[in-house]
Amino acid sequence: MAKITIRLQWIEFCIKVGKIFRQSHRSQSIYAFQIDYRYWTLWDYDKNDGAKPKHRALHTANIMGNYMVIFGGNTHEHNSHEKCYDNGIYYYHLGCHKWVNSQEISKDFSSANSRLPAKGRIGHVTAVRDGSILIISGGYSGIVLSDLIGYKVPGSIALNTISHLPACHMHSIKSQCLDDPDCAWCRKKYADSRAGCLAFDEKELCENGFQTGDCPGLCSVLKECYACMAWQHGDTRLSDTPQHVVINQQCGWCVEDRKCYPKNAPLGYCGDMSTYMVCNT
Repeated sequence: MAKITIRLQWIEFCIKVGKIFRQSHRSQSIYAFQIDYRYWTLWDYDKNDGAKPKHRALHTANIMGNYMVIFGGNTHEHNSHEKCYDNGIYYYHLGCHKWVNSQEISKDFSSANSRLPAKGRIGHVTAVRDGSILIISGGYSGIVLSDLIGYKVPGSIALNTISHLPACHMHSIKSQCLDDPDCAWCRKKYADSRAGCLAFDEKELCENGFQTGDCPGLCSVLKECYACMAWQHGDTRLSDTPQHVVINQQCGWCVEDRKCYPKNAPLGYCGDMSTYMVCNT
């Protein structure tokens, strides 16, 4: 079981991914613990997301910037997929609540040349240095390992407190820009009348054609009324980061159709708006 505690201004919660290795059924579920209300929640993300990792155990999970970063582990799907020692790295965006393709989001950064271990591992330890380097130590890969490896993650993932140049400006191709949840494509920028990639909160720099990628958001992964209520608080931003990434969004439970919606959803999503924020008991 990989477990992390995160503190974001007024809120603290824990995330755990996977189950213990001895169980025959590995997991790809994400659970979050809302400490203010002492409430465990399954973040029920889209299982058809092609960037999601396979069911696994004995991996690690770390928070970097606005992402949860998964590395390594053991995967097994009977008669389908088995990898004793995975060397893959996987990124889950904590604002949009979606898995992001690690290869696509890396292409425009020098860190694309940074190499993960050729052979994967289980039971290892990982830590984050300077918000941009994943430190990998030890573990098991057929033999007990004692190495120490530093992997520099892409600029879009890193929590860069040194450079104030948004990582989105590094994306030169529209598809790669829109693959990055923190970015938006502008058909014509005010600065040079050219198309380019901007941060999602830089709409004022775009003359016309401001397009953002797919971002389901927090409310989309909350499938129960009390989960929706526990996580209903307003936007929380990391004020010490250049990108000011959104962690949370305001949510409300619609009793009429038993779904969790953003409070700023267009009128009509929940019929009678008075049915918001009431849970059946």
